[in-house]
Amino acid sequence: MTIATHGTAPDIASGTPAGGSAAPFRRWLWGGALAALTAGALHVVAAFDHAHHGDVVVGFFLLTVLAQVGGGLFLALHAWTGLLPDRRLVLAGLVGTVGLIALFVVAYSTDLLGSYTAVQVGAHGDHAAHASGPFAAGLPTRNDTLTGVREAPGVVGLLTVGAELVTTLVLVALLPRTWRSRVTNLLSALAALAWVLWFTGVIG
Repeated sequence: MTIATHGTAPDIASGTPAGGSAAPFRRWLWGGALAALTAGALHVVAAFDHAHHGDVVVGFFLLTVLAQVGGGLFLALHAWTGLLPDRRLVLAGLVGTVGLIALFVVAYSTDLLGSYTAVQVGAHGDHAAHASGPFAAGLPTRNDTLTGVREAPGVVGLLTVGAELVTTLVLVALLPRTWRSRVTNLLSALAALAWVLWFTGVIG
């Protein structure tokens, strides 16, 4: 693990060593910790909101809570001690956070996950037992189709993604300078791809 003392903590904004105060470095860590913990808390609310979708969905949310709370505490610990986190763990957290944002976009702007959540509605409006997919339990559906109705993300969902975007920004800033430029270019390419998919109607 790479360690930075209070006197040699890197200037995260420029990626160059700063011989003076470690305050900028620690502010980034505290900000990332707060964002990750906020996202984890919001996922607890989301788990309750999606309880009708079944145990698999709730379990996924709770696992996400554990990961984000653990990551937030990890960043807070390093902010408290003045230690620079291992770059590999920072990169792993970044990949996971970007993956969650991508999953959110797919879930609420496409029907790719809807095929796993369809519930058969019978002639009298009752749900048949042969609903398809692991997330089938309780998902709202149209009365004349197996296709699941796409739900709106809601305030909790939007706030969660906002917290995850802040977490992403902090984790990118914590990467070494040589890594940061490549990761930024990759994330910019993904954002451009998402815009193209939205513009062409693939998502949205």
